[in-house]
Amino acid sequence: MQGIQVETTKKAMGNLRKEMAEEILRMSVSDFCSLCGLQNSATGVTWIQCDNCQGWFHIECVAMAQEDIPDQKMEWKCQWC
Repeated sequence: MQGIQVETTKKAMGNLRKEMAEEILRMSVSDFCSLCGLQNSATGVTWIQCDNCQGWFHIECVAMAQEDIPDQKMEWKCQWC
């Protein structure tokens, strides 16, 4: 079994930590509300996805009523995008 080669300079380690953090965020984007940070565990909670950053939000967190959810053909962007 071969070991993993990792450059250990301060700059390389900083870059590696940043890449790992970005990958963790990308992998968990659909599991947590991008605004409140709570996990997707409750049933019956409506979520909406930002068409720009791909983040998911509880509609309550973005102050949106169920009847105000845009049609899937319409673009929706979160407050940061």
